[in-house]
Amino acid sequence: MQRFGSPEAILDVIHQVRQTLVQLLESAHLHPTKGRETARSLQIDRNLVWRVTRIAKAEDILSAIGDIPTASQVEKICVACERLGASPTTVQAARMAIIEFEQVVEECAGNREYFEAMVSGLQVDDVTQRQESTRKMTFLGNLALWGVQARVNFKTMIYVPGDAPNVIDCIRIAGLVDFKRSRQRNWPIHRVAAYDDAGSVISIKSVPILPDDNLPPGLPLLKPFCSGSHLEIVPVKRSYGTRYDLGSGPFGNQGTLTYLFADRLVHAHETFRTTDRGDDRYLASMNDLATPSELVMHDIFIHRDLKLDATPEVLLLDRLSTSRGYQHDEVEADRMPLSTHILNVSAGPLSSSLKQYPEYAKALQYVLKNQGIDGNDLHGHRFTMTFPPVPSAVVMRLPLPEHPQK
Repeated sequence: MQRFGSPEAILDVIHQVRQTLVQLLESAHLHPTKGRETARSLQIDRNLVWRVTRIAKAEDILSAIGDIPTASQVEKICVACERLGASPTTVQAARMAIIEFEQVVEECAGNREYFEAMVSGLQVDDVTQRQESTRKMTFLGNLALWGVQARVNFKTMIYVPGDAPNVIDCIRIAGLVDFKRSRQRNWPIHRVAAYDDAGSVISIKSVPILPDDNLPPGLPLLKPFCSGSHLEIVPVKRSYGTRYDLGSGPFGNQGTLTYLFADRLVHAHETFRTTDRGDDRYLASMNDLATPSELVMHDIFIHRDLKLDATPEVLLLDRLSTSRGYQHDEVEADRMPLSTHILNVSAGPLSSSLKQYPEYAKALQYVLKNQGIDGNDLHGHRFTMTFPPVPSAVVMRLPLPEHPQK
């Protein structure tokens, strides 16, 4: 049975090779795009390192397909990185990724030369293309209807051990990048709410990363990464918590704004499925999508001490005909069509970079430093989608293990 029978499956493997090589070098405290310095530190062939740097920098990974090293060459890089202190997890991930890539080559083409020719015209399937085309038309319609848009809508959740046994804290970063309006109106830009798997609102303690007495209470604005004219932000009490609205202001390019929020949710979850707050089966994060956007990005990073290694599931949920919030038992009925692609990422500056928003990696590093978190202790997963439908919600969730005493 063919395991790599679709362009998407092949692209997943190729992207995984790039990500694991970048993460491997970053774990060894090397810069994946600086070939001369990296080759000197690794004490291996400079041409081999330059090939890896070309892979790391390529906008289109298929254009660098000929630079992917062989398994034996990757092994040389792994051994050299181990000597410099790379984590065993990233070393093993690189080894496994190149083995899988070699399997793809053998299964699909037989050798590298034929494989490079085969993938030169690789395209995603028609279903994926039709979905994106439909979403783009909807985006343009929503832009005209609602009079607002953003270039990027993102949310990042960093799960770390709390200050008590079996407790998880969550560092949350979220924002709208290059938000614009075509009419004068208030618009919701941030919400503070939490739910259990039964859909009930739960109380949670939010601590801003950068407290500021001049901001509305509870608004965790990350000012160093905000840009544009300062406009009034109005807190609005809702049944689920607090919503923050951006007051009316200039429209078009003159009123372009970027707002980032960052806070730490204390005792946000427990590490096992059974809790005293209900039957929480998943560690789930949600981004309610209300602003027409060109791109949505959702990252989760998990601390190694939490020992949650499962691949997350991504859901796109209907919010037109259903109420706000997350309720596990209603997920299947609320699901919308979605061709998912989840990419493994590290918290390193290059691996976590987002070309549509270059400042993202800097903001992530800033928050990690503020919270005293070593990015090498985190492993992550990323989901992106162009022109997400609104209103909808993106949910990324991991199954929680049963309590060992049960």
